[in-house]
Order: sequence, then C-alpha cells, then structure tokens
Amino acid sequence: MQQNEQDRLRILRDYQVLDTPFELCFDRITELARTVFEAPIALVSLVDEDRQWFKSCLGLTVRETPRELAFCDHTIRADEVLVISDARSDLRTRANPLVTDDPRIVFYAGAPLITPEKYRLGSVCIIDRKPRYFTDKEKKILKQLSGLVMDELNLRRKADIDWLTGAASRGSFQSLLSHLALGKDRPTSSQTAVIAFDIDHFKQINDRYGHAKGDEVLVAVVAACRSVLRECDVVARTGGEEFTVLLPETSRGTAEMIADRLRRRIADLTFGNSDQSFPVTASFGVTMMDHDDGGVVRTIERADKALYRAKSQGRNQVVCYWRNDMQALAPSAA
Repeated sequence: MQQNEQDRLRILRDYQVLDTPFELCFDRITELARTVFEAPIALVSLVDEDRQWFKSCLGLTVRETPRELAFCDHTIRADEVLVISDARSDLRTRANPLVTDDPRIVFYAGAPLITPEKYRLGSVCIIDRKPRYFTDKEKKILKQLSGLVMDELNLRRKADIDWLTGAASRGSFQSLLSHLALGKDRPTSSQTAVIAFDIDHFKQINDRYGHAKGDEVLVAVVAACRSVLRECDVVARTGGEEFTVLLPETSRGTAEMIADRLRRRIADLTFGNSDQSFPVTASFGVTMMDHDDGGVVRTIERADKALYRAKSQGRNQVVCYWRNDMQALAPSAA
C-alpha cells in the first residue's frame, strides 16, 4: 500500500509516543526478540519526519539516528518483513555510515508497525554484526512481535485519559468536540470556546534536561491548567507537548482572559534546583465553536492558526482568531 507521508506523520503523532521514556512493556518485547533470534541488538523504531527514534533500544547507546541512515525507513515502504542478509553488499545500505562505521551493521530484519488505518509507523527489528539467513518461520515470529507492540500502542491511543498527565486523550477530546459541533450536547444559543496551546521549545527541554524532566513539565502544566479552569472545562493532551482546552458557556472576552491566565500560570512554574533551574512558557491560540463550521475541523484550524501566529510573533503570548476574521487579533503578551 502506498501511504501519504503527511497522513502517516499525523497518525504517528496521534499515538503520543515520540520522545517518551523507555518502558518495561516495550523493553520486554525487544529482550524477547534478542533472546529468540540470538541477536545482539533489538529495537522498537519509529520513523519521524527527519529521524528514526527508538522507543526501546537494547544493544545500542543512541536514542535516535537521522532518517536518511535508517534501515527502518526502507521497512516502512511495504507491509512484509524486510531482511537484509549482508548490508555490506546491499545497494541500499553498503555505503551507510552505520554499516561502514560503528555499530557496523551487517544483518538486519525488521517487521513494520502497522496501524489499523494501514499506515506503517516504524518497525520491530533485530541487528547483527555478521551475515545471517532468516527463515519464513523467523519472519512470522518477528511480525508477531511487531503486532504486540501495536497492540500496546493502540490500547493507549483508544484510552479516554492520557496515561502520563491524566488529561483527556486526543481521541476522547475529538469525540466530545464532534458531539458539540453537531449540537447534540448543547443548545444552539450557547457559546463554547476552544484554546490550543503548546509548550515553547519543549524539545530543547528534553534534549538538555532529559525525558524524565520533560515528563515532569507535562504533568505540572496540566496541573497548572486545572488550578485555573472550572470543573466543567476540559483540558486534553492532543500531541507530545500540545494541548487543547474546551470552555463551555464562555464568551470571546472570557476565553481570551482565561487563556492569558493559563499563560501566566504556566510562566510562573520553575523546574530544576537552585544550581540548575529553568522556566517554562507556552503559546496560545483562541477561537469559538460555530455550528456553521459544519464540524470540528474548521474550529481546530482557527485555533491552530492563532497558535502558530503566537509562536511566530515570539511565543509566550495569546492570539485570538474568530470566525470570518481576515486575520488574528493582536496578541496579549507578557
């Protein structure tokens, strides 16, 4: 199956697994792969836009490699297990620095991670430093292991609650928005605001302070939001560091005010210790739901456009974008 790359990347981000810490449930699968196949290296690899990132990585010390060097980038081009018996003589890989230099890959076998929508996100793979032959039975076993990884990922994707932060999940939030857009859960006269926000420079936090600290930031940001929001409001984690807030029975002016309160509350957070502390800020986009939108897509698009403008104008600010506006309003900045 040919797959649209932008759709594939969108679905990959829906799983909210990129840049998360190692977890025992995935490490058990790669350890089983190493044991069954007597291979020194086993990985759960996800192919992002410009990198290959490892959710589990046994036998290597790196957490990611450039996508142009990734064997798994070849794996996601088909549904079947990819086997390269000797990478030193294969046209696709013989000049690859991962073959000619450390870790000196010779043998590779990867089973694609296939979503229910039939998109291939990455692979479960094994690597050896000597040439090998891979039987049909071994291919079947590796494919079953990739299925176990997808089972775990799909369970999390379907969950109503984000496993890390306790916020609503992307799927449950989109279902709620769809009900509201169809008018099933509110009178047509009511007003509902939508706020999209994400944490500024979050990748730099992960890179500099580690993923455990990044997780601490995500949890603290959700807690900070709840200290500002009402019980009827909903905050959802809709991406790695991306969040959306639903504010029922809320006017435009109130929505903008609440967004700025959230911005200031997050900016008050500090992390680390006296020797090494760092601030956290977030950028916000605000819009209103409208029945004339014909669904949630246009509502989310407006919120995202406002958010992107807030980021392009310097971050740590709020931008509003109302339906039929030619351009977003001026930002509320620190």
